[in-house]
Amino acid sequence: MSRNVSWLTGLAAVLMFVIAGCSVDDEEQPDNGTAVPSTIHFEPTRYDQMYQVYDENRRSGRATFITSDSVLHSTHVLFDYTLRVAEARRLDADLRQLTGRMFERMSVLLEEELKKQYIIAPPPYGYDRVTAYFGVAQKLLAPETPLPPAVAPMVEKEVALITAHEGEATSPVTGTREDYTQYAPRGHYTRSERLSRYFQAMMWYGRAGFSISGETLTRDEARANALAGVLLARQLEIADAIRLPGTPTLDLWRRIYEPTAFLVGQSDDLTPPEYARLSREIFGETLPGGWVPQAQTDTDRFIAAAIALRPPKIIGGSQAGAAPPVSLRLFGQHFTTDSKMLQRLAAPFVPGRTMPTGLDVMAALGSPAAEKLLYDRGEFKNPAYGEAMSKLRVEFNARDDAEQWATAYDYWLHALRVLVNDRSFLGQYPAGYPGAARPNWWSSEAWMAKQLNAGLSGWAELRHDTILYVKQSYTTRAVQAVEPSPIVYVEPVPWVYGALIRLLSATREGLTAQGVFPAELAANYDEMTRLLRALLLISTRETLTEEEKKTADVDKPTADDLQRVADIGAILRRVETLPAPLRATITGDEDAMAALVADIYTDSNTDRVLEAAVGKVMTVAVPVPDNTPAIQAYGPIFSYYEFTSSMADRLTDAAWQQRINAGKAPDLFILPQ
Repeated sequence: MSRNVSWLTGLAAVLMFVIAGCSVDDEEQPDNGTAVPSTIHFEPTRYDQMYQVYDENRRSGRATFITSDSVLHSTHVLFDYTLRVAEARRLDADLRQLTGRMFERMSVLLEEELKKQYIIAPPPYGYDRVTAYFGVAQKLLAPETPLPPAVAPMVEKEVALITAHEGEATSPVTGTREDYTQYAPRGHYTRSERLSRYFQAMMWYGRAGFSISGETLTRDEARANALAGVLLARQLEIADAIRLPGTPTLDLWRRIYEPTAFLVGQSDDLTPPEYARLSREIFGETLPGGWVPQAQTDTDRFIAAAIALRPPKIIGGSQAGAAPPVSLRLFGQHFTTDSKMLQRLAAPFVPGRTMPTGLDVMAALGSPAAEKLLYDRGEFKNPAYGEAMSKLRVEFNARDDAEQWATAYDYWLHALRVLVNDRSFLGQYPAGYPGAARPNWWSSEAWMAKQLNAGLSGWAELRHDTILYVKQSYTTRAVQAVEPSPIVYVEPVPWVYGALIRLLSATREGLTAQGVFPAELAANYDEMTRLLRALLLISTRETLTEEEKKTADVDKPTADDLQRVADIGAILRRVETLPAPLRATITGDEDAMAALVADIYTDSNTDRVLEAAVGKVMTVAVPVPDNTPAIQAYGPIFSYYEFTSSMADRLTDAAWQQRINAGKAPDLFILPQ
């Protein structure tokens, strides 16, 4: 849009985009926007945050290009800070109370059990292992806790493996193979010792459990694990029945589980309430006291019923076979659609393909650019890959089109889908957005690559924020006062801004209902929502042709909307700034940079993990359409990296940022260097 459009009163608002796969023009980028190359440009910057690019535009008088990258990033910052506050303020305290209470109760029961004399052997309930299960978490949260002598060696060995987090080993408590590299604190959990301890305890509860199926499990082991799980689930309820002081124990469990389930999704494994209900159906209210034939038969019936109840969908470890083992976990890690996508597009479902890529997720979400790159890499030559990709697309698109978004994570995936699945260059327009006008560069490979780069980066931020709760899939064995920029352009993707508005609203409402939304962030949410609404109005108008503007029922942006867009750098800075009391407790030096990293997949055959990372901020410079004189606008975009690392060296944000600052980052994954 040019400056002669009256309703913008001098603030042209459209949008521009840039890059990838494009050749870089050798001529120097103009600082004042007066000389305009004929191609789209991108370039690295020295900036650590996206709003700094907008600040620079105002200082230098350059035209500003408001990118979807920048609002995606600020929404991620809000989402991540919200989760940190909820964890630091309530989830950690509830976890400590629940763990301490259950460890104390099981220690008493274990002591009583050791004193009993039996004429008939009792069922193998595993009082020692259930006590040790809670004892491990208790030692991780409060290392000074004394242990009952009967379980001390078991617990100390387990805690040593967790704190070393060096490789795979057999768990002293559960008896199953465990990938202890998963216990290395990363994501935002490196920001404080308390968050690191919370991370390791929740990772233990999320990964360790009592399996009742699996190729290497004997019938006796399955029975013992089933009864240990029943004991755990029943005691979680009994702790309420004996009226311990404080919040009821099962309520504590719900206060932790339900907010994380809203944010990420349902546990992929069976939960204690499910186990308790099923055990009553099979055993009745009173558990058998002797290991007699009837008790053994009932235990086998329980195992069969539990396996059929809700089989897990994600292979969360290196066990053999395509069927994940059925287990009870106190806070089992959560199922997400993208983990399923990665799993279904790798071995054993796609033979010979041991390491997937973020491109798989983007292609399943509908990105034409990702699909082309995967074709170029020869992935579709494998019939199993093409078949799996088609099924995943049909399944996800049907659910997403029906707006079946049960979690904040679903809202995120929807926002990424509408970003990368834009097919308006083919005449296919998003429902609910009437405009058909697009800039002439809209159909270029460069534009699609830019959107793919943004989608991958937004996805990396999502996986970073939820790294503790998402069940990771595995390959099995086999401001300063200055004049505003002269021109401001808004990227014409109103469907993305609308999706982010819905995401923020759902997150706020859902966490408020759970009692964990931090009131101190309400102003940040309000300001970000107002900005997104302004971008939605402006970009919706931007997609209208002159004829459509005469008849379309679309609100015009107000003067306040235009001012927000002009002040975007200052607004995003405020949105991403926490109140001082919160900054002191949940942030660290790593938060000074937008750069972050998350491991998203594990290949146990090669002992490698797939890392998705965001690096230094880049800028795009695009020729403004229909503007006289010709001019370029500049805006911030992500830099996306994808590479593998050793399982024993799962990267933290600090380690990744050090690598970037030392000039040791790998090549960019989508954009040319």
